[in-house]
Amino acid sequence: MAEPVIFVFQGGGALGAFECGVYRELVPYLQARGHRIAALAGASIGAINAAYLSVRQQEADWGAQALETFWREQLSTPALPFLPPLSPYLARWNGLLTNLLSGNPQMFCPNWPGWLPASESVRFFQPLYRTEPMANLLDQHIGPIGPVPTEQPLLLVRTVDVERQATRSFINWRDTITPNHLRASASLPMLFPPVEIDGTYYWDGAFWPQTALREVLNALQQERPPGTAPESYWLIVVDTSDTLSQQIPVSALKSSYRLLGIMFGNRADYDEAAIAMGNRYIELVNDLTETAMAQPDQPWARRILAEAARIERENRCPIRCTRIRRTSLPHEHISRDLDYSPDRIDQLIAQGAEAARAILREVQHH
Repeated sequence: MAEPVIFVFQGGGALGAFECGVYRELVPYLQARGHRIAALAGASIGAINAAYLSVRQQEADWGAQALETFWREQLSTPALPFLPPLSPYLARWNGLLTNLLSGNPQMFCPNWPGWLPASESVRFFQPLYRTEPMANLLDQHIGPIGPVPTEQPLLLVRTVDVERQATRSFINWRDTITPNHLRASASLPMLFPPVEIDGTYYWDGAFWPQTALREVLNALQQERPPGTAPESYWLIVVDTSDTLSQQIPVSALKSSYRLLGIMFGNRADYDEAAIAMGNRYIELVNDLTETAMAQPDQPWARRILAEAARIERENRCPIRCTRIRRTSLPHEHISRDLDYSPDRIDQLIAQGAEAARAILREVQHH
């Protein structure tokens, strides 16, 4: 039987269009080979992508075309001509300035009182932008999700609890995930307002050193009946940060962009190493179990058999990990994750599709 698939989407604002392209390209391959989606997880824009797909899993293409339409028709914003768009370089400045000065009509708008110098002393409650448009958009296109039966794909939305300085994940198998939870997961500190849910303030879930993978695996193991794990999972992590560029970042803009890549672009490295170590351990226990069953009364055999039973009881299984990474588009140090102009969204979707095709070529080759 084909492995159930776990998607983990990263944050990155407009860079979430890359995830849209990846998903669109992978779905036909997964469906043709009998895979199913076991979990969709994300933080920030990745959480919004995951939630949007979660409510469309019954569609023939698992929501792939709907997500692309959502990006092209709802999230993209024509750039205003602050500068004569005589070159791609100036076009990227227009994309950035449009979203900085006028916002994205569907996602955020300037909070002009927050731009006053006096607001610095109360920045937590007076951010630079308001996100009521995002709340309205998410309510219209996603709405509340859950609780749902564990037979349906798991949806995990990650946030950061501001006061506890810890992550908090909301899961559709046990929680009702509302547009406010998604808005909280995408609440960039200082830029966007924190979102209060049940008396607790939350910030963007992407502002944490690790990905949401550990929470996803814990939920898949703990929320399902014991002994119901598949033989293995296929984990697909979509990285939006550029970690592959080899160029020296000469300018201040390029250096700051590289710094963000260093801070946020390698978070899945630890997950990959931990998965490899866990896979080796499960393989070792499985190899020793057959020998132990031949001598069940031996103390060492009892230990091995007890460990094999624990692994099965806790729904632990091997995981095949695939990371799909993105490289910077031209002049990205200018527009970064704030350029929602239609041509940039088109480029990101196309880039995601090509990155997915490259991965599929590797998968089919091996």
